[in-house]
Amino acid sequence: MKLSILREHDFYLEPLFNKVKVFPIERQPLILESDGVKFALSHGDNTLTPLNYKIYTKIIREPFILKILPDSIARAKLEQMRDKKICKELENFKDIVESKIREVDSDFIIEGHFHQGKIIKNYIALPSFACSLRFATFEKIKKDISLRIFNL
Repeated sequence: MKLSILREHDFYLEPLFNKVKVFPIERQPLILESDGVKFALSHGDNTLTPLNYKIYTKIIREPFILKILPDSIARAKLEQMRDKKICKELENFKDIVESKIREVDSDFIIEGHFHQGKIIKNYIALPSFACSLRFATFEKIKKDISLRIFNL
């Protein structure tokens, strides 16, 4: 079984991926340990997030809500997401990272929410596939864990 923290987790997609374990935001960050090194894996929008965003994401992730949601609202959300400008550098990103490092007790923090494709101290911000055509895998070979970034 593969482990996945879905990058776009605003919709209930787990039933579509039968060989992938999806961890809900309530269980993130997922803390994994290998040879005494702790890794915190998370989508990244579960901390340092405004209350109104937390309420919105809690509602939109409920399977019942998605079943009764009119198609017009779902289409409007998809249009909004399509027009969202995620391929940009955040000016205050270093401050966000510093806050996350203080908040999360882990040797490494790995997230994708901010789409930055950067490493700052022990924080790894995964790139956005849509922006960079890159994706990441984590592999354990003997006692080493490696993060590999692939370009298409």
